[in-house]
Amino acid sequence: MDKFSWILLLLISLIASCDGKKSVWSNEEISAMYQDFKEVENGNMNDSLFEALKEIDSSIINNPNISDSVKAYSGYLKGRYFRDKGDNNKAATFFLEATNLVQDSMKPGEGDYFYWAYETFYELERYGDCKVIYERLKSLAEAEKNYRAMVWAYTFESRIYQRQGDYEKVLEVEKKRKLISKKYDTASLNSAFLGEIRIRYHYLNDKEGAYKILDSLVSQSHRITNHYNRQIFNSYGAYLYYDGDYKKAITYYKRALEFEKKNSDYYTRPKDLAMKYSNIAEAYIELGDFEMAQAYLDTVRDFGLSTLGREIQRHYLQYQMRLNFKSNSDINQILEDLDTLNAYQNTVYEDKYNRDLEALKVANERERNLQAEKYSAEFKNFRLQIIMYSAIGILLFLILIMYLFNRQKHFKLERENLNTRQRLLRAQMNPHFTFNTLYAIKDLIQKDQDKALQYMLKFSKLLRRILENTTHNYVLLEKELESLRAYLDLQQLGSSIKFAYDIRLNGIEEDIMFIPPMILQPLVENSIQHGFSGINYQGRATITLSMEEEFIACEVEDDGRGIDVTSHTNRKLTSTHLISEFLHKSTKTKIKVLNKSDFSEDETGVIVRFLIPYKLTGND
Repeated sequence: MDKFSWILLLLISLIASCDGKKSVWSNEEISAMYQDFKEVENGNMNDSLFEALKEIDSSIINNPNISDSVKAYSGYLKGRYFRDKGDNNKAATFFLEATNLVQDSMKPGEGDYFYWAYETFYELERYGDCKVIYERLKSLAEAEKNYRAMVWAYTFESRIYQRQGDYEKVLEVEKKRKLISKKYDTASLNSAFLGEIRIRYHYLNDKEGAYKILDSLVSQSHRITNHYNRQIFNSYGAYLYYDGDYKKAITYYKRALEFEKKNSDYYTRPKDLAMKYSNIAEAYIELGDFEMAQAYLDTVRDFGLSTLGREIQRHYLQYQMRLNFKSNSDINQILEDLDTLNAYQNTVYEDKYNRDLEALKVANERERNLQAEKYSAEFKNFRLQIIMYSAIGILLFLILIMYLFNRQKHFKLERENLNTRQRLLRAQMNPHFTFNTLYAIKDLIQKDQDKALQYMLKFSKLLRRILENTTHNYVLLEKELESLRAYLDLQQLGSSIKFAYDIRLNGIEEDIMFIPPMILQPLVENSIQHGFSGINYQGRATITLSMEEEFIACEVEDDGRGIDVTSHTNRKLTSTHLISEFLHKSTKTKIKVLNKSDFSEDETGVIVRFLIPYKLTGND
């Protein structure tokens, strides 16, 4: 049993076993099955293997677990199969399907999809489709910086412009191709040189320059691959033929044929061999060696005209007719060949018509079945749709109610916050403090105008800062402390109470942290006004800020007279009460007021402790 039979048996076994056990295959399983086809990709994919491929496709082509790359490879294999059969129209359809499934990037080997798609459309003379192929290849190659693929894209583009006779475009494209080849892909440099030769010979009329490059390439043929040698020698022969040196042209054509026979690609080899045999036959016709010309044309016909591309078929018929005309031979062979090609075309069209007719029948039957299933599904789903729409309506109604409730709650919180800020603003700018400060500044003007001016500036900055801070929910801690220091300095100036103060920061970065405004001043003011009132010594207030988990811990300590539970001064002020409520909502903790005398009889004063929320951004 040969290799292909073993592979076929393996594939059919896999299909049978998988069909019997599960309906959904993984991408890895299908990829492994397709690996078997790679063993025959360069060999003969016979009809049995193609049927196995179709069997796999019928099971997985609509499977959502199968990747596009696997489906693309399937289309590529089918394209190669039909190209081998000589059905380039169907092959082009599958090659195009494979290229369309290559999305954002090309995996190794996927560049072949574009090569074969282009070659097939080119042979069909569908140059518009060729442009679509090389433009898509160019786009993918540029995105991935795949320079070899870019060289191929420019090669394809150049061939189209050559076919159209637009040599200015050919020159422009070939310059790009040569630049990329020299810089990034020296393996494709020979191809770029061939492009330059075409430009010099056909467009610039620089035959001497073209032959000079050809001679250079021929002298290095021992270092050049068979793939490029067959192109170089074939091109050399063609240019010699154009210049009328038919004997020398045959010599180079035969060298190209030697390299072509070493070509291992099963799919391109027959067509490329046929083209080179045709070229040799044409040169022999011009030399008048009709016997040799007929021998080479007979070799072309032995390949099977129906399996060759349109261009080769056209060349063969042209050369055979020229040969018969010049040798006065019987034209019956030409008529026989024309009949053969005509019969082949009729068979192709008939097969296509039958396939289309069968496909139409299948489509109509499928449409009837789908229509019946559609009516059944619509009837079954009608009640489900009513339930679903009802549920959606109820859900939307509940969402609307929740939205309106939350919106109303949000507006209520905003009003409460606004009222709170207004009350705190009035508390901070109380008339007694303002009057005392202005009166002290007025009195200081008579004694020290420079110092009075400093305090006036400090007072104005304090008022502006208070008004600015009330417009934000969070302000920079550094600015809030500046306002507090300005307030305490003005208190020292305008009040009869004598005290000193100290602000300490333990691990606090005041220039990047934001806190709610108008929190510190009222509590410090309360400590000064009630702690230091009526004492006969200079009091001292210490404000300490430190980090405590996710909040800033604040402690306001004074050495005043402490808390007197029988005194009316122990009653909570409005500002303190508002702050206490706000902090309780924000931190879930209350303000703690501790009388130092409760811990030590030798100490007086009060310690006020509370937590302040903070952010690392000032956005409200």
